[in-house]
Amino acid sequence: MIPVARQWDRTHRERGEQTPPWLQLGNDTLGPGAWDERLKRGAEEFTDVNLLCVPPTNSPYRQAGILGFVFGHVWQPPD
Repeated sequence: MIPVARQWDRTHRERGEQTPPWLQLGNDTLGPGAWDERLKRGAEEFTDVNLLCVPPTNSPYRQAGILGFVFGHVWQPPD
């Protein structure tokens, strides 16, 4: 069992609860599948949050990690 699943189970057992199944999310919750759209949204959100210019996308960390994932997916405000 992966560590997160073990902790999920342990927390519920300590509360005297039966461990519920993991929530199954649909692919539509992953945000836009088109990288161009995701990177555009990420760049806009990066600027709005940090009040800085978007960093150069000259590394996978900045492009896919920071702009594509962190700001293009995780940091998005709810619709």
